[in-house]
Amino acid sequence: MACPFCRGELDAIALDRTIGGPMTLDVCRHCDGIWFDAGEQFRLMPESTLRLIKDMQANRRERRPQAGTRLACPRCEEPLSPTYDFCRETRFEFFRCANHHGVFFRFVDFLRSQGLVRGLTDEEMAALKGRAHAMQCPNCGAPIALESDSCPHCGTPISMLDTDYLARAIRQLEEDAARDRGAGLPPSREASPE
Repeated sequence: MACPFCRGELDAIALDRTIGGPMTLDVCRHCDGIWFDAGEQFRLMPESTLRLIKDMQANRRERRPQAGTRLACPRCEEPLSPTYDFCRETRFEFFRCANHHGVFFRFVDFLRSQGLVRGLTDEEMAALKGRAHAMQCPNCGAPIALESDSCPHCGTPISMLDTDYLARAIRQLEEDAARDRGAGLPPSREASPE
């Protein structure tokens, strides 16, 4: 199956879901894209979310740019529709198939959708503007003038990786996974010891 973003080959990764046993996600190692078949993005167990994050970081390959302006569904080749949503105050983007085959997330937007990356507060934006005049978009790589609140090329909102916030969120995911195991829910089959 081809990645909607860069047209590279998608790799399969087996993860556990909340109901129904294992599922297979399709991930792109070249552009950090994730294809979720219909409804899969809502079914990841906390331990599976952790495994996915670690897998995406550990298995990156040579970067590839976007292959054209139209993202196509890897199942039916119809155009994917850009869709926006919020997790708390942080806006994220994903692309959905009109034929209900699934949705495509870029990795940074998946992190936003899980509440692991957040938008900048007004105070943080003011402090950043005091230190820099431009930054690079994490999705398309284009320069972003800090006078705007999103990338003028792809619309990605400016956000930051708050390492303390991320550490707390990962600890919470680990606690949720431990609680699930204690409640008799199946652990991830390929969980790495840490």
